[in-house]
Amino acid sequence: MRNTDFWNGYTIAFLVIGHFFVPFAALLVQQVKKMPYVISGIAVWNLLMHAFDLYWIIIPERGPSLTAHLGADHIQTTIPGAVVFDVLAFVTVAGIFGFFLLRQLASASLFPCRDPRLDESLNVVN
Repeated sequence: MRNTDFWNGYTIAFLVIGHFFVPFAALLVQQVKKMPYVISGIAVWNLLMHAFDLYWIIIPERGPSLTAHLGADHIQTTIPGAVVFDVLAFVTVAGIFGFFLLRQLASASLFPCRDPRLDESLNVVN
């Protein structure tokens, strides 16, 4: 299913370019790497592209295998309303991960208090 019709071309065009070439080209410019908001945007872009990549790999097989009982003439390639449950599953897993991550972050100091090179590292200008 993934190698037929538009799946293969769309995968190459969107995932390869969006998952690799766009962030790579953006990070080639030195001035971009000095802007925290742009770096944060590129990081969020990479996370979204990775989530979309996993979704794109899983979704083609879900439809035909689950609707094959309808007969050869009625096989659907998608399940109506399944996107809602996919988004709900993603939000649930992300929420659980975020809860435990923030809980762990609250129990530790993120500032290196006893680092002997702290003064020197705070005054570095790149």
